[in-house]
Amino acid sequence: MQINQTKTLYHYTTMSTLCSLLNNLEFVSLNANNTEEALAQYKLKFWISDNCYMNDPTESYFFLNSLGNALDFYQKKHCLLDKTTLFELGFSVWDQMQGYKYILSLSECRDSLSMWRAYGANGQGVALGFNVEKLQEFIVQSEALQLFKVNYIDTIDCINSFSDEELQKMYDSIEMKNNGDGSCSMEVIQELTEKRHLYYKNEAYKDEREWRIVSITNGNCYFRERTGIIVPYCELGIPINILDSIIIGPCAEQKRSKYTLSRMFYHKVGGLVEDSRIPIINSNIPYTVQ
Repeated sequence: MQINQTKTLYHYTTMSTLCSLLNNLEFVSLNANNTEEALAQYKLKFWISDNCYMNDPTESYFFLNSLGNALDFYQKKHCLLDKTTLFELGFSVWDQMQGYKYILSLSECRDSLSMWRAYGANGQGVALGFNVEKLQEFIVQSEALQLFKVNYIDTIDCINSFSDEELQKMYDSIEMKNNGDGSCSMEVIQELTEKRHLYYKNEAYKDEREWRIVSITNGNCYFRERTGIIVPYCELGIPINILDSIIIGPCAEQKRSKYTLSRMFYHKVGGLVEDSRIPIINSNIPYTVQ
């Protein structure tokens, strides 16, 4: 997990999604000694999608292609036999062995017009602000969760990020038989890819300043339809006490939305949430839907 000076990370979403999150709050236990602990017993149940179905359609193979190209250049540079196909097969096996990965995207961007347009229902949604310190404490308690900051990189830089020493180690770990079959060292693939595979993203998305919560499972999931495709997802329950603000989008009916959300919070968590504890504020961006 990476630590920086960011105090709040934001999840931009629709008003409908927030309504569903609050209507389906998961209540864990009655054991609480104070208001903070009482709030922690309520969890927002997010539906987080398989990493192969993210907003960048090339993301699932961006890293693999870059590493494959780096290995190919290394082979040609040193006039070696081509082992790229065996590497790709080995990587696929390794990736499946790691379990399925589901992602909740967050952003450092507070009240960002581009984020409202892309993820906040074109300004009619909300941005949920999560306290980073509390979020990190929550992540540490679960072996199946990771929190990290995305690194934005172009294809050439991604290819060049692998040293000759790393590529030699990868190449030497691939055993090729006379009939063309062979095998790869899962340990070497893990060593060279584990810290990069989900961390890298095409630099075209760098303005999003994304962080990710990654949940790793062994196949237990649900399925939903989204824009004409069936998408695997799993549920991630985040304690509501980690929520430290809600920003209402610039194109929403801000006055009525703030009033209704305040009532909804009061109704759903027994009056534990006050405006001062989880402030509901309006976006300051001058923007109207055309």
